Amino acid sequence: MVYAILGILVALAGGGLLARHWVERRARRSVRALRREHRSRIDRFKRTSKTQIRQALFEDEQVTAAVLAHMRETGESESATWGKVHEYVEEIVPSFNLLSYYRLGYATARLLVPLFYKVSVGYEAREALEATLTL
Repeated sequence: MVYAILGILVALAGGGLLARHWVERRARRSVRALRREHRSRIDRFKRTSKTQIRQALFEDEQVTAAVLAHMRETGESESATWGKVHEYVEEIVPSFNLLSYYRLGYATARLLVPLFYKVSVGYEAREALEATLTL
């Protein structure tokens, strides 16, 4: 009985790992397909996790120097100054997934743009167009 329960738990854990691997693989493929389709480039830092970006900011020498300078100017304690820095970093570091953001924005734009604009494509002679621009 115990071995059966243990076997079920191991199978569920293995299935969970397999499902996670499948989801991550699908996500990588969709990112590649999206980049190929739109010929876009996503900078490396935009794919970095929020915790890594925050950690890099806190370890930055310029941020540390600015905190020390602020402490000297205002006379605040170190913990109060770093508390402000943590608040500011929380505000400026995005907590959303960039790929999801653009996918949602792209889908929304495809739905809303035709409601506000009538897109039409037509041919007009280049000479006539240039003549109207010179007037």
